[in-house]
Amino acid sequence: QKKVHTAAQGDGARFKEGTCINLSLTTLALCTAKLAEMSVGSKADASYVPFRNSKLTYILSESLGGNSKTIMIAAVSPAASNLDETLGTMRFAQSVKKIKTKAAKNQEAAGEKVESLMEEVQRLKEKLDTHQEGEE
Repeated sequence: QKKVHTAAQGDGARFKEGTCINLSLTTLALCTAKLAEMSVGSKADASYVPFRNSKLTYILSESLGGNSKTIMIAAVSPAASNLDETLGTMRFAQSVKKIKTKAAKNQEAAGEKVESLMEEVQRLKEKLDTHQEGEE
């Protein structure tokens, strides 16, 4: 958000909001750059990704670097007046494109679950039979 493109004036609330948005987007760019480095295999201090530096990146941390498949949609403008923003968006998209995650299903083996449920059903039937015999 550039100040000249918004109606932000001086130290107003809108200006402060724009500053916070810029800070969050900068942190997002740092996180994606670090994740891209890790995907490429660079060992240069790639172990730390600053997700906690902004609320935006903290909320997106599981989507960006976790066990998930994530897509990015870049909104660009063909207008010459938006050239700087479009180039910035395209550079960001290029960086995000380098991130590789390995999503895996979070599920238990079906056989184990069925087996444990069958054992529980059998145990409950025996308990019910024992209880019914005691009432007779």
